[in-house]
Amino acid sequence: MDDEEYDIKKSLSATVFVIFMCGIWSLASVFVIALIPLSLIDWIFGIELVSAMQNLLLSGSEGSRYFKIWLCGIPLTLIWLKDKNWKI
Repeated sequence: MDDEEYDIKKSLSATVFVIFMCGIWSLASVFVIALIPLSLIDWIFGIELVSAMQNLLLSGSEGSRYFKIWLCGIPLTLIWLKDKNWKI
């Protein structure tokens, strides 16, 4: 195996890893970071923020729902990669 083939495999595996981690961070940001504070604000003030968030994220086709939730993970993924000293 030559160096060029190794570099292609390494970059492809790094790209797949970043896409996977973006999905993990999106679930964390939507369900833990956003849902719990919004639920508390809803409970205190009664302004229906959780239902507004659900209407935004869960509207459209099934593929668009997953994509919108995945997009929510991009900021945390970039912060996490910068903390790990990855070059993007």
